[in-house]
Parts: sequence; C-alpha cells; structure tokens
Amino acid sequence: MKLTNAIKTIREKAIFPQAFPITAHTISRNQEFAAGLYLRRGARPLQQAVGGDKNLPHKILPTSLLLRLGSDANKAESEANRIYAEFFSIAKPIHDAPIWLGADARGVFEYVIEADFYYTRPQRSTSTPKEEQK
Repeated sequence: MKLTNAIKTIREKAIFPQAFPITAHTISRNQEFAAGLYLRRGARPLQQAVGGDKNLPHKILPTSLLLRLGSDANKAESEANRIYAEFFSIAKPIHDAPIWLGADARGVFEYVIEADFYYTRPQRSTSTPKEEQK
C-alpha cells in the first residue's frame, strides 16, 4: 500500500469534505484547512513470520496525518476529534487522541494523528505455468 492508496481510502470513507485538500508527503501552508499524510518514522515492533516475509498475511503502513484546522481553537479541536474517531474505521490510531501541535505564525491550529493502516498482501499464485495449462 502506498500513501496515495491510503488517501484514496480516506476519500472513499468521506472522512474529509470533498473540498478539503489532502496530499501525500506535503501540506499546503497557505490554506487554513488542509491535511498531509506522511510515512511515520520511528520504532515499531519488528513483524516477522515463520518462513519469512512472504508468509505474513498483512502489512502495515505507518502514517502521520498532519491537520491544519483553521484559527478557531474550539472548532479545530472538535474537528480533530471527529477525524480521529472516523479513523477507527480504516486505520488503527497509535495514541488516545489527536496530538495538538499548537498554532503556526498565522494562528492556524495544527494537530497530528498517528495511525497504522493494515492491508492484506496480494495473494501470489503457487501453481506453476504447466499446472495452469492443464
């Protein structure tokens, strides 16, 4: 799974209004309302399967969702909490609540939601080309 696929999933679940811009690897600092999805770096438990990586039924995409939610503190907090609650339908948040980052120089409040997207690995065919011809 790539970040663009995760963004597509977020759009399909209608977590954000359609006009709300959400981008991968970047965020617009010129807009009061925007979201950017990033790969999350840092320590995660090593995921290993007996027989190697090919035997894992799923993979994890660790992400950080940076939110710019306007200059009204109460509305920003309310919207961050709503988005956080909606995330449970598509990803597993890491923390108990959105993390408040403060306000930027223009007074726009920012939050981050760290979450893991779990996705099923594509099934690989175990048959050989000769078996498929039969």
